[in-house]
Amino acid sequence: METQKEMIYEDENFEFSKIEHMGIIKIKKNVFKIITDLANSHIFMDSWNILENDKLISGIIIFNEKDSLGNEEYKDYLARVSSHKKLDDRWDTLKFQILNNETRTREHVVLNNIISKIVRSNKIIVNASNGEIVTPFFGAALAADLRFASADTVYLLSHAQMDVHPNGAVPYFLPKYLGHAKAAKILLCSDKITAQEAFELGIVFEIFPSLNYEELCVEKVRQILNKGDNVIKSTIKMLAYNFIDLEKYTNMEVCEFAGK
Repeated sequence: METQKEMIYEDENFEFSKIEHMGIIKIKKNVFKIITDLANSHIFMDSWNILENDKLISGIIIFNEKDSLGNEEYKDYLARVSSHKKLDDRWDTLKFQILNNETRTREHVVLNNIISKIVRSNKIIVNASNGEIVTPFFGAALAADLRFASADTVYLLSHAQMDVHPNGAVPYFLPKYLGHAKAAKILLCSDKITAQEAFELGIVFEIFPSLNYEELCVEKVRQILNKGDNVIKSTIKMLAYNFIDLEKYTNMEVCEFAGK
């Protein structure tokens, strides 16, 4: 990435930094530890607040190391908070019974807080997906104003494989972008969406090659920010009105499904 990067916080799991008028968030690994461990989640959100409160920052890009939001991470996490067994030897399908309701509920609450922060931000929030992205983080990506993807990105609808509900507010956002019928077909009948398919659906706005992916994303956002601060802030604020009922939805999700 750019050499003039100002580091705000960094550990083995994530980092927050600043490049010019852009804030950078990068998930490295252990994403479910970040959103279920109290100490980690507090540091993560406090670091995000530093970017959000910086008046010189006009946009925030959210990166992830390739596959750090992928299927293996998700299966490992669910295995830690549940018992599981294969439903059918013919299919790679798992049945999970949640045993650790406290951790599972915390995952929902923290992830929903992140999603709300994305939607309510007065800065352009850009999600830059890389590699496998499982259902909860597909939802977080859909909350962003703009979405980029590396050429080998694939959004995995892993909740279906693991027989858990589709959290991360995916059933909230997807119908808003695609309509109810198309969203229902994807959530009930599909197991993945490739970067190219997401681009054709209009939910990914640009696909970049994996080589120099982060640099290409930064350069694209730099170009967007040249439009001017006033047009950015006014547009973002008006777009957020489309999600005015998000809190009602996420509260329902936690109450009805967090422990299941």
